[in-house]
Amino acid sequence: MEETNSSSQRRLFVGVKIPAPPALCDALATLQTQLARERIRWVPPENWHLTLEFFGAVPESRIPALAAALAAAAAPIEPIHLRLATVGAFGPPRHPRVIWVGVESAGLITLHAALQQELRLAGWTPESRPYTPHLTLARLNTLRHPDRLQKCLARFQHENFGEIFIKHAVLFESHLTPAGPRYQALHRCPLAPQI
Repeated sequence: MEETNSSSQRRLFVGVKIPAPPALCDALATLQTQLARERIRWVPPENWHLTLEFFGAVPESRIPALAAALAAAAAPIEPIHLRLATVGAFGPPRHPRVIWVGVESAGLITLHAALQQELRLAGWTPESRPYTPHLTLARLNTLRHPDRLQKCLARFQHENFGEIFIKHAVLFESHLTPAGPRYQALHRCPLAPQI
């Protein structure tokens, strides 16, 4: 990547958009009520997504190659079935950083692997850490009452929030604003229709 001018760079990631299942919206409302006194940055349902690959700042000249890699990865993959279940937190129990919803989906793992392969062919080095699909509900800095969070999460530990189908993978641009991030779809790549 030769371009270094920050005005020619865009903050990008590949993901799939997640519609807001009613059961998950109900759980979110309960969590928000019970944790109202904590400083938690909740992700609004309109921003719910699953990240497949985070690129960070990318020169504009690289965007067509990334879009082409995504299209090649998505083309042979059938629409993806996802199950949203359980709620947990990343980080130590007394200092968690993220509240998440678990995602069960063999198809999503397959799409992630195909995307990594196509990115390598396009000359991009994908993230090396293991892929753990999850839906981020909130981000935290510090908690005044971490035990309260653990009790709230335990309530939803074995909850099934529903099943959804994903028909597109998307190259998103993330715009950071004072009100929180805003995601713009740059390229939508359809998954292969079932025959």
